[in-house]
Amino acid sequence: MIPKRIAFFGSSSVHGYGDLEAAGFVHRFRLWHEAQGPRNIVYQLGIFGETTTELIARISVEGPPRKPHLIVVYPGFNDLRRVGGPEQENVTSPDEYRELITQLVKAATEVCSTLVMTGYPFDESKTCLLYTSPSPRD
Repeated sequence: MIPKRIAFFGSSSVHGYGDLEAAGFVHRFRLWHEAQGPRNIVYQLGIFGETTTELIARISVEGPPRKPHLIVVYPGFNDLRRVGGPEQENVTSPDEYRELITQLVKAATEVCSTLVMTGYPFDESKTCLLYTSPSPRD
């Protein structure tokens, strides 16, 4: 099945921060996808500064009412920042981040059977992962 309703979750990168020409890659995708059919919908659900912890909570609330066929998640950039300078620790430790990603996958696949997750910076050969669960939702 080709996904009709697609929900993009993440931080400012999903929102389109910095793309003054076309409001980011999700908006560009929306223009293309929604033109493919009258029932196609793209939800641009990016929030500036959002961490993975906040993203997990939001997917559980904002995902179900939209009934997406596909969720695309762009997590982690705000977890990598170092408050106070480059010598400081990341906001989220690698072990904590690993656990949060596990929780994120679980939360997202409870909403939708198909999840595409990418990281920052985008390197398709290393960071694009596809998760599917056995029970698809309409």
